[in-house]
Amino acid sequence: PTFDNIKRWEKRVNDRCPFCGNVQTLLHNLSNCNVSLDQGRYTWRHNSVLKSIIETIHPLLDPAFRLYSDMPGYEAPHGGTIPPHILVTSLRPDLFLVNEAARKAIVFELTCPWDSNVDRSHNFKQEKYAPLVADLSRSFTVHQFSFEVSVRGQISKRNKERMKAFIHRCCVSPGKLAKRAVENSSKASLLSSYSIFCARKEPAWNSPAPLTVQ
Repeated sequence: PTFDNIKRWEKRVNDRCPFCGNVQTLLHNLSNCNVSLDQGRYTWRHNSVLKSIIETIHPLLDPAFRLYSDMPGYEAPHGGTIPPHILVTSLRPDLFLVNEAARKAIVFELTCPWDSNVDRSHNFKQEKYAPLVADLSRSFTVHQFSFEVSVRGQISKRNKERMKAFIHRCCVSPGKLAKRAVENSSKASLLSSYSIFCARKEPAWNSPAPLTVQ
């Protein structure tokens, strides 16, 4: 029951988003509202999905790897997600995993786009972090993974394969870990989007803690 549908059902006169004044479709509510973006609603969903991925893989992370992220408890020294002794850069991938002894590094970037924008988001992130990968490749063997979970929890076959490849690069005894990571990230995105949808009439957003997915 977004405002555009309620108006179409002749149960409402105004179909405009109360935050920005554009037509409130489901796409607009979950992905395209600039006010919601500025308030951090979409960032909160992203962080909830990222948290679910970290909590899934961290117990089985190869001890030779160190994981860095903007999430509390995983930050690199002096901020950012890449330690300055490895590379000084303004880019902040969502996850940076490094095995300094073996000179291996993994760059992982998460995006939660609208369903039809998955491929475009993937290509954008691959291009955005290509210079970072090139710089790191001077000293490390680097693997880059851009992973997309749609705002409604859909994960494409290609993204499932990317998650599997990522986990096999950095985890011990991966087993069914990739399947669990996919399921948890899908659930985190869907539940977060539902919370954003339920708050579609509330002008304030208090930036709650990221969701925990069981």
